[in-house]
Amino acid sequence: MRLIPRLFVSVLLLLVSALTHAQTVLEEVRLQLTWKHQFQFAGYYMAVEKGFYRDAGLSVELIEVDPDRAPLDQVMSGRAEFGVGRSSLLLDKLHGVDVVALMAAFQHSPLMLLTRADSGIADPGGLRGKRIMVTDDAVQVSEVIAMMLKFGITLDDIQVQEPSYDIADLIEGRTDAMASYVSNEPFQMERRGIDYNLIHPQDYGFPMYSDILFTRGDLADARFDMVLRFRDASIKGWMYAFENIEETADVILAHYNTQQRSREALIFEGSALRALAFDDQGRFGTLSPDRFNSMASIYRIATSVDPDADLSGMLLCCTASASMRFTPFQRYYLRNFGPVRVCENRDWEPLQWLKDEKSTGLLAEYVEHIISRIGLDYHVVSSDSWQSSRRLLAENRCDLIAGIMSTVPSGDPLYYSRPFMTTPMVAVLGEAVSDDGGTIAHPKLLPGPVGVLRHHDLDRLLLRRFPELQVMRVETVEEGVEQVRQGRLSAFVDARLTLELEMQRSGSAGLVLDAALSDSFELGFAAHGDQAPLIRLLDIALTDVGHEEREQILSRWQPVEASGGIDEALVRNVLIGILVLALLAGYRFYLISATNRRLARMAREDSLTGISNRRNLAAQIESAIELAERSGIPLALIYFDIDNFKQVNDTFGHASGDDVLVRVVSTVREHIRRIDSFGRWGGEEFLILLQDTDIQGGRMLAEKLRKAIEEQVMIGGQAVTCSFGVAQWRIGENQELTISRADSALYLAKNRGKNRVEIDEKQEFGKKS
Repeated sequence: MRLIPRLFVSVLLLLVSALTHAQTVLEEVRLQLTWKHQFQFAGYYMAVEKGFYRDAGLSVELIEVDPDRAPLDQVMSGRAEFGVGRSSLLLDKLHGVDVVALMAAFQHSPLMLLTRADSGIADPGGLRGKRIMVTDDAVQVSEVIAMMLKFGITLDDIQVQEPSYDIADLIEGRTDAMASYVSNEPFQMERRGIDYNLIHPQDYGFPMYSDILFTRGDLADARFDMVLRFRDASIKGWMYAFENIEETADVILAHYNTQQRSREALIFEGSALRALAFDDQGRFGTLSPDRFNSMASIYRIATSVDPDADLSGMLLCCTASASMRFTPFQRYYLRNFGPVRVCENRDWEPLQWLKDEKSTGLLAEYVEHIISRIGLDYHVVSSDSWQSSRRLLAENRCDLIAGIMSTVPSGDPLYYSRPFMTTPMVAVLGEAVSDDGGTIAHPKLLPGPVGVLRHHDLDRLLLRRFPELQVMRVETVEEGVEQVRQGRLSAFVDARLTLELEMQRSGSAGLVLDAALSDSFELGFAAHGDQAPLIRLLDIALTDVGHEEREQILSRWQPVEASGGIDEALVRNVLIGILVLALLAGYRFYLISATNRRLARMAREDSLTGISNRRNLAAQIESAIELAERSGIPLALIYFDIDNFKQVNDTFGHASGDDVLVRVVSTVREHIRRIDSFGRWGGEEFLILLQDTDIQGGRMLAEKLRKAIEEQVMIGGQAVTCSFGVAQWRIGENQELTISRADSALYLAKNRGKNRVEIDEKQEFGKKS
C-alpha cells in the first residue's frame, strides 16, 4: 500500500519538473563571427553574460570563424541563423543573395592599411608596386579598392600577399603594408615603440559600415519576432560593453580569450572601437538606406555589378508592426516595398490640405497613424482631385490613394481598403429654400441645381440615388457655399466638417444645414491590383487601431453636430423652454459639476500656465513609453528651465516672474505639435515629450525653442533665455532614467554658459571618444 503514495508523489514531481522545464526552454540560435574572439564582438559576449539573450527567450552559441567557411555561407546554408559581415555584404546583395542587415556594430569601418612610418608610404598613392598582405574578403571590401582607385591604383598595380596575421612581417620588412584594424595592430606597434602610418578609407571619402549583423531573408520573414528579439538583445549587449569596457575586457579574459590578448590590449581595442560605433546622433546600430545606396554606388564603381541591381529588401523593415500577425509573404512584401508614395488631396480642409507644404488635417493624421503602424515610411504626392489621384496611380507616380471612396458602381480597377474614417454627408441649403420645404432628400422640391466639389466625383454617387437631380461641379467649398447664399445653387453637398468650417468662416446667416441624405463619406485607401497585398496589410493595421485611438484623433479636430433638416425655429423655441426648465431644475447639479470640472482641471493642469502639471505629465510619459515598447517608435525628452529666474523675481517681483512663465509657455506652444506633451515640472522647469522623434529631432526643436524664447520674451529690456537638455528614451528604460539623463544634459548646458542646448552625453559619448 505504501508503494502507491510514493508512486503518486514521484509522478507528481516528474510532472512539475517537466512543466518547469517547458517554461524555461529557450530558442537555440547560432551567431557566426567573422574572426576569432576579441573585443570586436564584445556586445555579443555581454548579451550572453548579462542574460540579455536569456531574457529574450534565446540560447545563443557564438561561433569563431572557420577559415574554410565564410560567415555568409554559414548563414545562407542554415548552419547559423545570424552572422557578422563586412560591408561586402552589399556586393552579395547586389549579386542576388537575399541577405538582411539588422544593425551595424560600427558606423565607420575599423579596417585600414598599416605601414611603417619610415617606409615613406603615407597615403594610397605610395602603394603602387608595393607588397600588401590582405585577406581575400578584405580585397572585396569596396572602400579599400575605391580608395586606391582614387589615386589611380588597381589591383594589378600592387602585389597581393597571403596574410600571415603576424605584425612582425611588417616590422621586419617582409611586406610593405598590411590590412589591419585600428583597434588591434596599432597597439602592437606602439608597444614595440615603432612609428606607423594609418591609411584609412574613411579619411579619403569612403566611410563604410562594418561588422554588420545579418540573417537570411526567409528567416527574417518567417521568424520576425525572434529576429527582432535577437537584434535588440544584441544592441543591449553592445551598449553595456561600451559603457563598461574594463568589465567587458575581464569577461573576455575569463571566457573568450582564444588569442591570448592582454587586458591592456583589450581595453585599448574597446576604446578604439567605441569611437567608431555611434552615429552623429549618438545612436548605436543604425543603418541608413541613403548611406547603403551610397556604399552600393562605390561597389558599382569598384567592381563588376549589374547596373540594374539594387538593395531592395536588404534592410530589416517595419519593426513597428512586430505585434501584428503578418505572414512570411507579407513580411517579404513589406521588406521589399520601400517608402510608399501616397496621393492625398491638397484642398479639402479640415480633412486634407496642404499647410506650409505639409499635408495636414483629420484624414492626414489617420493616414500617418495607420501607415506608421505597419512600419513603412511614406511621402505625400499632392493631388487636386480623386480623378487626378487615379491618373497619378495609373502613371505609377504614386502607390496608394488615401482618403477616397468608390463612386464607380462596377468595373472599378482599384482595390479598396475598409474605411478608416466615416464622416456624415450633409447639404447646406438657402434658408428660403428650406422654408419652402426643400430638402436634399427630395430633389424635385429643389428649385435649382445641387453643387458638389469637382475633386471627389460625388455627382456619380448622388445621380445613382437621385437620377432626376441637377448636379453642378464647383472648384472649392467656399465657392459652393457662396453660390447657395446667392441663390445660384439650391444646395451644396459635402462632408459635415468642411461645411461647418466654411460656415464658421463666412457666416451662417441665410443658410441651413440639412443631414437628410442619411449618407456618409466612407474614406479609405485604394491601389491597383499589383499593390493588393498593401491594401490587405492596411486592413490588418486598421483592425489593430482601437476605438480610443480613433476618438483621440477625432477629438483633436472638434467635430460639431449638424442639423437633421428639421425646422430650426421650432427646435429653437422648444429648446428654450427645455433650457429654462433645465436651468431651474439643474442649478445645483450645475454648481456641483462645475466644481468637479474645476477640481479635475486642477488635478491635470498647472494653475498659472494652463499646461499639464507634473502628475499629469508623468502619466502621459508613462503611457507614451508603454506605446513605444510595443511599437518601437522613438521618444525624445526636452528638459529646460529659465536662466537666472530667481534674479527676475528678485529684481522685478513675483508677478513679473509669473508673466515671464506664461509668455515662455505661450512661445513654446506655438512651436510644438498636437501630439507632443508639454508640462511644468516645477518652478521654472518644464518638460516636453516628443513622440516619434529621435534625439536629433529633439535637439533641433530645442534649438528652435531656445531662439524663439530669446527673440520673443523680454523683461526690463533684456531677453529672457533658457537652457535645454535633451535625451532619447531607450528600450527597457523607465521614465525616471530618461528624465534623469535629460536633467544631466540640462545641468551640462548650465555649466557651459546657459542659453544653449546639450544632449545626453551617454548617447553622444560614442562620437566623442
